[in-house]
Amino acid sequence: MVPLGATFYALLSFYIVSAAYRAFRVKTSDAAILLGAALIVLLSRAPIGAIIRGGFEDWTRWIMDVPNTSAARAVALGAFLGSIITAIRVGLGLDRPYLSGE
Repeated sequence: MVPLGATFYALLSFYIVSAAYRAFRVKTSDAAILLGAALIVLLSRAPIGAIIRGGFEDWTRWIMDVPNTSAARAVALGAFLGSIITAIRVGLGLDRPYLSGE
């Protein structure tokens, strides 16, 4: 199990690093803001962040409380509205359920 776990985590870390590289290519100002917020959060979670500067915890708390919460609420609202609209369409017979058998 130990070699299997090591292989799994090595593949997972490679996937995360490649996804982060693609996501954090700074081509626009929005990507630069995202990269800055990610660096602040990562530095506050790592032990080296306290050595570099001690104020990252306050910034991270604000990032996680204000923008992150509003984005999570927007995603939840979109999922809620999508499920209600899908239920209405299925109830009116405009869409068939996936496992209807037809």
